[in-house]
Amino acid sequence: MIDVRVLEELLNAEMRVAPLVEAYERDDVTFVDAVKQWLVEVEQKMIASRFPFAAELAVLRATIIAAERGVVPADVTFGRHATPRKLRSTAAFNAVRKGEELLRTTIKPIAMQIAEGEQIVQTLLRMAEQKGLVTADDGNTPADVLAVWQRIENDAELKAPAARAVAILGKPNVRILLQRALALRLA
Repeated sequence: MIDVRVLEELLNAEMRVAPLVEAYERDDVTFVDAVKQWLVEVEQKMIASRFPFAAELAVLRATIIAAERGVVPADVTFGRHATPRKLRSTAAFNAVRKGEELLRTTIKPIAMQIAEGEQIVQTLLRMAEQKGLVTADDGNTPADVLAVWQRIENDAELKAPAARAVAILGKPNVRILLQRALALRLA
């Protein structure tokens, strides 16, 4: 399972597509470089998370580089002679469109799985509070999170849902989400 924090970084990268499209719409001269930088950042995050689709992002970036060198991408057609700048911008626009689609289809099922796990963790915390397993002294430090989680796992009623949360998220993500839930409780 992907680390929750990495998923959030990828979701943030997806949110940066709208400003890229706005730059394209304004015919901003920095658009092509901004798209290449976006592709590099997303590609690196996907490589770090061992997503096999990272190579497709590299190919999209290569398409932009080829367009910068005057090669017309196969999926680009112009009604009249295209200027080099128009060729680069069109290739970059197609790359960001395809890159966002790839990113969305890659992370959507993972985001849904993490959202399900997060609901379970929040429910577990509420139930643990009702049972007195979470005290006023429990903060959101790593030691507190570990202690609260151990009490949850050791409770006969909460053991099964706790195991389900671990199965969905993995222990590291459970602890991250529990720490966040504890922090909200303290706020």
